[in-house]
Amino acid sequence: MALPPPTVDERHPLGIGDITQRMLSAEVHIQALEDRVAILELGSPVSDAPPANVDPPLNSGTGRVGDVLSVTTGVWTGYPASYAYQWAMIQAGSPQPIAGETDNTYVPTMAVNNKDVYCVVTAANAAGETDVASNAITVTAGSRSQR
Repeated sequence: MALPPPTVDERHPLGIGDITQRMLSAEVHIQALEDRVAILELGSPVSDAPPANVDPPLNSGTGRVGDVLSVTTGVWTGYPASYAYQWAMIQAGSPQPIAGETDNTYVPTMAVNNKDVYCVVTAANAAGETDVASNAITVTAGSRSQR
């Protein structure tokens, strides 16, 4: 069985402008699809070296017991795929990790009163990982002190 020829609606004939617009629209869609295919083929950027820190993480907050401290990731080269955090304090001149504090925010308790608190940010990619410490903030039960 043969298909009938398409019908032409003579009330709304396509003009050259309509045809040009449809062709341009098709070209835009084709380019978008080609871009998506290129991304899928290439995947995420990959580095053959572990991340390198360009600008260190920044620890900020009031420095008061009970107030939130937060840390940025800093700026890295080498396309980090993930970041990990470990809050720490200086106790008797030595760095000591604060058990269980592995988020980008930390609420100081009296256990860290009068101690310098900072965060070690670890950036990782397929080639390895790199640790960098943020600035320290002295935690007190009521003052605002940052160093």
